[in-house]
Amino acid sequence: GFVSVVGTSVATMLDFNVLATQLHSASPTGTNSAQYTPVNTAKRTCPTVDSHWQVAPTGLPLTPSRDWCSCMVSTLSCQAKSTLTDGEISFNFGWICGGDGFGSCKGFTPDTTTGSYPDWGICNPIDKLSLAFNALYQHYGSQASACDFTGNATLMTPTKSMAACAPLLNVTVAAGTSTGGTAGPAATTASASGSTKTSNSPTASGAKKSSAAHVGLTPPFSFIVKGAGIYILGLIIIAGKIFIL
Repeated sequence: GFVSVVGTSVATMLDFNVLATQLHSASPTGTNSAQYTPVNTAKRTCPTVDSHWQVAPTGLPLTPSRDWCSCMVSTLSCQAKSTLTDGEISFNFGWICGGDGFGSCKGFTPDTTTGSYPDWGICNPIDKLSLAFNALYQHYGSQASACDFTGNATLMTPTKSMAACAPLLNVTVAAGTSTGGTAGPAATTASASGSTKTSNSPTASGAKKSSAAHVGLTPPFSFIVKGAGIYILGLIIIAGKIFIL
């Protein structure tokens, strides 16, 4: 040991002097960063996307912006009610994003394997749900009865345009498209931020739009499109016939 302690008395031992001698003989010098030359200058390559690593080396999510999200919600006609609880929001995401939903959730669903991070992905859950509701509302022809979703949504008069919101993300919007990722209900084209071209059109999934479809979709009920085969929430609908799984 270095010292011995008896009560309040402290006495040095042999190892203390040995350590003290070694410390006094050391002459350390600092490193001047301006004169430092690193030995290894090669940057480490990013891992390739595979079953174990699901993140592309390009693209990063945008910095969250409350102003951007609030502005974009103001462009929507069908919005989620602000009084929804976390449980109600989660339930609605479950049925509208869990099935086909006509691409209703494409506007905020990232794909890390391709480096695609839609602009709406930085918004809070209720803003995202408003986008999903509005996309499905548009699919049904923007009829008033199509914006209800068992009392979870309400019709609003848009107070902003996508072009007005674009400066909040420094993107360019023209004819419903943006260069900043997936900016809203219209099909959008991504910029050098790493997002890939993503469509949030309600019919992006290839579903057939029909006036015969049930208007005012009530979760978790399904709907029928004649002449097409559809699988929704445990049902298969083929040529007008319903099969329960």
